[in-house]
Amino acid sequence: MPIRLRPVIESDMPFVLEGTRQLAVVEGRPGSVTATPETLWSLLSGSRPLGECVVIEHDSTPPVDVGHAWFYFHPSTFSGEKWLYLEDICIHQAHRSRGLGRLAMAALARLALERGCTGMHWSVVSGNDAAMRFYERLGAVPKTGIESYKLVDGALERLASRA
Repeated sequence: MPIRLRPVIESDMPFVLEGTRQLAVVEGRPGSVTATPETLWSLLSGSRPLGECVVIEHDSTPPVDVGHAWFYFHPSTFSGEKWLYLEDICIHQAHRSRGLGRLAMAALARLALERGCTGMHWSVVSGNDAAMRFYERLGAVPKTGIESYKLVDGALERLASRA
């Protein structure tokens, strides 16, 4: 396989952040990224990391970093199964349209199986038709019957104050 996944190290965080910014532009949300390399690293380090991140490397000599994937594992309480949730996958702009995204998704699917997962899932920003077509070409199907919600800022604080 001409790509490999390697765990990020702290010095990779500027690269990951740049990919995240590129992803936000593609999704039509260029000003939405407020993370810093330090805040991203804090999510991956410490006694209870909140996820994992891998750098997607083109397997050449020397290896070339072409993107990253951020993911975590979670249980399904209904089925008792473990799933890989793909938070972000990003192939940097200079390396797109070469089939590397398909190879990275295949490598992530293999990692999910190696870790005992039943499947993997992710979200796509409404209107990102190119991403939806890409995922459907991989054999993915849209989830139906589920809407996402969020509780942030003042609403989060108001609810917490009732505890």
